[in-house]
Amino acid sequence: QFIDKYNQSQPEKAIIAQMKKIFRLFTLPVFATILFLCAGFLVFPSSGRDDSFITYWAVYSLGKWGHIINYNFQPVEQSSSMAHVILAGLFSALLHVNPVIIGRLTAILSGIGSIWAVDLISQKSKLPQVTLLLLAINPIFIYWSFGGLETSLGALGWILFIYFQSSFIMENRQIWPAIFACLLVLITRPENPIII
Repeated sequence: QFIDKYNQSQPEKAIIAQMKKIFRLFTLPVFATILFLCAGFLVFPSSGRDDSFITYWAVYSLGKWGHIINYNFQPVEQSSSMAHVILAGLFSALLHVNPVIIGRLTAILSGIGSIWAVDLISQKSKLPQVTLLLLAINPIFIYWSFGGLETSLGALGWILFIYFQSSFIMENRQIWPAIFACLLVLITRPENPIII
């Protein structure tokens, strides 16, 4: 009877162990995300407005007329981030929401995505998980993530590029995610093709 009870409790122990593992995996990224959002909304609610009028005009024109034009109505993209303009313009048109709100949400969500992407890397490497906490409370990262521009999208692109490229090289995974991340990096900032 003792052996039967022991065998019956093994699946339960396995389920409990798996639940603890999942809880451990999600606790730190959720905590880091909460820290990031609290710091951003409390300390940096209106930051990083350096070229927002150029970026948000391109977002507005893309959402309103379906193509990017500058404020002289010429077909020239002069913002610093094609990827940010495309994402914000697309969601602004689909959701019928003010381009500035969508642009800021894109930047904040990219910051959160960066935190979770660092967590992916830390799970696969010897990088300590505290790294994502350090990113979540980094004042410069928070400042630019809450500024509504492309810096956090650029960070997310680079982190995903590193993650997917290393997965392709070291684990022989498919190359398509690495190509997608590479394209995101290439169109996020104008100087990124030189860096890659």
